[in-house]
Amino acid sequence: MLSLLHIVILGGVHVLRRRLANAMKEVLFSGHMLRQGAFVEKGLVCQFDKLSAVTVGKGVVIGAYSEIIVFERVPESCITGGLTIGAGSVVGAFANIRASGGKIVIGENCILAQGISIVASNHQRAPEDRKSRWDETRHGVTIGNYVWIGASVCILPNVRIGDGAIIGAGAVVTKNVPAGEIWGGIPAVRIGGGVNNENRNSQQL
Repeated sequence: MLSLLHIVILGGVHVLRRRLANAMKEVLFSGHMLRQGAFVEKGLVCQFDKLSAVTVGKGVVIGAYSEIIVFERVPESCITGGLTIGAGSVVGAFANIRASGGKIVIGENCILAQGISIVASNHQRAPEDRKSRWDETRHGVTIGNYVWIGASVCILPNVRIGDGAIIGAGAVVTKNVPAGEIWGGIPAVRIGGGVNNENRNSQQL
């Protein structure tokens, strides 16, 4: 029978191994992004199965303490996962990006503020299937070029956001957003439009 001291030591070894494994993943992931011309700030938490499932353009910035999960294959879904971030896009601190069971594509020159969540796949609604299978009928998120997403926005699976659109802070996006429109609220609805790349910076979120 293990003594309390042995349990404490074994627990400490397990925690240390897990931290070392996470640190190694962060180094590999950050190095992969740096080689593609991106910059990753401190505190990144990442999980992945293949680095080849992650593609970023030059000048991409990932904010501090973000969590990025990219699995090309998962047992809960037959849909391929992957993450693409276009050149010049900035992802704010504490972002939560989950590109498994579907692909997340973020266009070029996008601004994603702090605390955003983007989810490529979700659980099924049926109680008996929620833990074992993900919804394969609604998956993936596509964000166009020059999109501005405010702080703490949540973008759910099967959503496309058109070029130049703006999503107001705290919104939950559940359906497609046409190019150049301003959406906000829970669930997000259209609250404005006619925004182009030249005047979008004059809008307030």
